[in-house]
Amino acid sequence: MTNFLKYKDYLAKINFSGKEALYGNILGINDLVTFEGRSFKEVKNLFIKRLMTIWLLVWL
Repeated sequence: MTNFLKYKDYLAKINFSGKEALYGNILGINDLVTFEGRSFKEVKNLFIKRLMTIWLLVWL
């Protein structure tokens, strides 16, 4: 099963693993940025946190 998450202008591809975990990666950027969680809410929060980290690294 594959779903997508959107935050601002960024998109992440979310997949379900057979181990009852969700994992994803951010699309449309040059780096491979991944995240993993057990619930949709956790994955969404991690997606946003990863984006914030990228923004801080780029803008500081």
